[in-house]
Formats: sequence, C-alpha cells, structure tokens
Amino acid sequence: MTRYEQMNKASCGKILDAAFTMAVEDGLLSIRRNTVAERAGIAHSLVTYYFNMDELRDAIIKRAIEKEQVDILDQGKALSNPVAMSAPTKLKSKALATLL
Repeated sequence: MTRYEQMNKASCGKILDAAFTMAVEDGLLSIRRNTVAERAGIAHSLVTYYFNMDELRDAIIKRAIEKEQVDILDQGKALSNPVAMSAPTKLKSKALATLL
C-alpha cells in the first residue's frame, strides 16, 4: 500500500470513527459534515470528498450491524435505510425486542 493509500484509509477511518461516535451519543440524524470534520480533526472538504451523507449513514449503519448497536439500527430502519433493512434477521429481532 502506498503512502497516499495509507493516508486515504486513515482519513476515512477518522471520519467514520467520529461519525459513529456521534451517532451513538446523539443519534443518526445528528450527523453533520462540519461537526464530523471537527471531531475527526480534519478539513471539512475531506468529509465531502470521501462521503456524501447517504454513504456516510450507510457506513455508520454497517458498523452498527458489526457491533450489534441496535439503537442505531433502529434509527436506520425508521429512515427506511436499505442497509438497515438488510441487516441479519437475528439482529433486527433484537432491535425490535428493545422497542417492546
């Protein structure tokens, strides 16, 4: 992997880490590019360069599925997000159980 590729991967990781933390703390709809950039310690333009908002939400929900973070999954389902809707049945059942 070249230095450039390593820098790109690191920037994407910082963006996703910051956005995921924000989603856990304040909800999926709280995600704003400028706030993510500030929290990640990178330029706002890099967030826009790597992700549009739909892609960023999809990436957050994918991570939520990996970590079994059902509250974020629930928020994604409420938004009819295709990634959330395609989550494993077991995890969707777990998310539904938390609502009841």
